[in-house]
Amino acid sequence: MDEILSVTSLSFSYGKKEVLQKLSLSLRRGEIYGLAGKNGSGKSTLIRLLLGLHTPPAGAVFVAGADLCTEREKALEQIAGMPEEALFYPHLTGAENLTLAAALYGKDESSLARAKKICGLGKELERKTRRYSFGMKKRLGIAMTLLKAPSVLVLDEPMQGLDPEGILTLRELLLAEKAKDSAVFLAGHSLREMELFCDRIGFLHEGKLAREWKKGEDKSPEELFLTVIRGKEG
Repeated sequence: MDEILSVTSLSFSYGKKEVLQKLSLSLRRGEIYGLAGKNGSGKSTLIRLLLGLHTPPAGAVFVAGADLCTEREKALEQIAGMPEEALFYPHLTGAENLTLAAALYGKDESSLARAKKICGLGKELERKTRRYSFGMKKRLGIAMTLLKAPSVLVLDEPMQGLDPEGILTLRELLLAEKAKDSAVFLAGHSLREMELFCDRIGFLHEGKLAREWKKGEDKSPEELFLTVIRGKEG
């Protein structure tokens, strides 16, 4: 599989607090990569860096070979994502928000119709998004992100707030993206759920990628995660 996303020696700080320390990882086409870590470990910060919402003081992010800092427009053409809390125009309905996104991405009516079906909101699409629950916003945000049809899909806590049906639908959608040779990078807390569809899971600890789990390993992601945070094997 070809490498589509590369993170090299990435560092980031909030004031004097160093959140990421020379972090490096890569993602290949047709691969689903999960990122796990304790609260405050830097997962959401990394997501924002990958989406170009923060500028790293050191290190680099390459998307399909394009440097996100020096070739920003070219890199962002290949990537789409959803931060932890998806943002919409609150005075517009879910359907209107999707229609605007479709126009922005240059998508046709069939793509828009697919996005409406993916979100699974039915008649709720006609409600103003300011009245949406957290889970409904997640569903709409995921559909809007997929509407772009990116080479790299980046999601922060996509399972958070979803009901069981929504989680099953999300799993199917991500596996469908993998089958299309797209790459998926997501951050989450549910290791058992991520084990079902991720090819690799990286464990972020104290600003560094401490270890990776790979599908087929003898130990489960939960066992390896405990090894990382407790600093011992067993």
